[in-house]
Formats: sequence, C-alpha cells, structure tokens
Amino acid sequence: MKNEVGVVNVLMASATILMFVSGCGMLAERTIDKDSYYSYVGERPNINIPARKYEAAQGVVVASATNYGNVLKYLDQYLTLTKNKHQYISFIQANINLPAAMVAEKLLLLRKVNAAAFVEISQVFIQIRDKMPTLMIAQEYSSASLLKKEIGNMKVGMEADILSKKQVISDLTYQNLYAVSAAEFLDKQCILANAPEMRKVVKIIQQGN
Repeated sequence: MKNEVGVVNVLMASATILMFVSGCGMLAERTIDKDSYYSYVGERPNINIPARKYEAAQGVVVASATNYGNVLKYLDQYLTLTKNKHQYISFIQANINLPAAMVAEKLLLLRKVNAAAFVEISQVFIQIRDKMPTLMIAQEYSSASLLKKEIGNMKVGMEADILSKKQVISDLTYQNLYAVSAAEFLDKQCILANAPEMRKVVKIIQQGN
C-alpha cells in the first residue's frame, strides 16, 4: 500500500513539474521584434490580468496594467500618425538604432534620389516632434523597465497553487515585455525627431527648399 501511495505521489509530482516546464516553454515563445513597426499593429496582451490567489502580486498587477495602458495610448497615437506612411516605416526600421547624425545624413542622401520619400519622412519626423508627448513616453519607458526588474524577481515555491501563480507571472512578463518594447520603440523615434541634426534636415521642407 505504501508503495502504491509513493508511486502516486511521484506521478503527481512529475505531472506538476511537466506542467511547470510546459508553462515556461509557452512563455519562451512570447517574443517581440521590438524595432519592427509591424510588431505593434497586431494582437496585443490583455490589459487586465487576474491575480487569482496570488495576493502578493496585486500591486504589481495594478502597476503593470496602468503602465501598459499608458503605453498603448501613446502607441495608438503614433500608429494613427504614421498610418500608410510606408516610406517612413521602411526608413525608420532600417535606421532606428543609428545615431541622429547618421540618420540625418541618410535622409539628405535620400532627398537626391527620391524627393517624395524625403518629404514624407521629414513630415512624419516633424509630427512626432510636435505631437508626440516625448517626456511622458520616456517616463513610461522608465517605469516599464523598473517593472521588468520587479516582475523578474517574483518567485513561487512548490505550494498547491503554483500553476496559478506561475500563470500570473507569465501573463505579467508578456504584458511588460510588450510595454517595454513599445515604449522603447516610441522613445527612440522621439529622440531622433528632437535631435538638432534632424531638426536641421527636416527644416528644409518647412522652408520650401
């Protein structure tokens, strides 16, 4: 009888470990190409994550939802601003991680071969500079980065509701991953749009030259 109980316990423990590992696998598949425009026009994480029985996570769940909601608000503003601006989308995806001086130089070179593209890209940079809340985006990016560390430190033991708690951490991690990536994506473009080198280049179309 004892042997049978022991076998049952081993099987239950194995099942728990298997489900735990499977959960980690699902989490590992949740990736975002943070510098791709098209990462932000499709499906998004849920904004409301049920904390279930994980009472210690309540504060983080609320903070993450608030941060994520703010980032989505700015992201939607940006997507509306750049809708159908294909020249800009292609240009920014190729150059988003370059220093402002190099981006400005590339934009000037583009003017010589494709004046229409130069105008569109310059106009979008001007709109980002004038309409996007640069400081607030930077603040939400910072908040998302701090939350990332806090979520990364969340631990669960081998308690009875481990799978429920693991799901909360998984959902929070994915929500925060999206928030950090989107906020960084917006922040990089705001920094470029406000750089002196870029202001000088886009001023060309404002002067009608």
